[in-house]
Amino acid sequence: MREERQRRRLPALPERPITFASYGEYAAGVLLERYINGYELKMGATFQVPIGHNKTCDFLVNGVFIEYHPCNLNHEFDDRRALRRLWESLRHVKQPFRDHIIGSIADELSEKYYRRRKFLITMHAGKDSELVVCRSALDLYRDVIKRFSDNPPKETKFLQEFQSLASER
Repeated sequence: MREERQRRRLPALPERPITFASYGEYAAGVLLERYINGYELKMGATFQVPIGHNKTCDFLVNGVFIEYHPCNLNHEFDDRRALRRLWESLRHVKQPFRDHIIGSIADELSEKYYRRRKFLITMHAGKDSELVVCRSALDLYRDVIKRFSDNPPKETKFLQEFQSLASER
């Protein structure tokens, strides 16, 4: 029994194990590896890349910084009371105006997120560095997979794969 344990080869542990902040980030990472030739998730190099001020960027693909960041108003507000007041106020707004208001706020918060990240990346990697923020799986497909993949799948197939991976538990 003891000899058997000594002969058995165990897989090497990575220097730093890869952990994902969300199921969506996990799906994005798996699909980047699947569809971009030669891309591999490596902690600190191509995944969770340090960009200064104790912040990281989700992915680095062929020199382009990629953030997978769907805007969820419940997570974007720093002031919880302001968020509660917003939701309370929106209860009294009829459709389609409610969706227009929510969409406008999400667009603004996403733009601010882009600017903060772009500033950090520019300071860390230089003024010519590029940042792509993907707010959805569709953005990831259109802005990253189609651009960097030698053989991208059909859009519907990609979106199905993304959804399947993101809903794994």
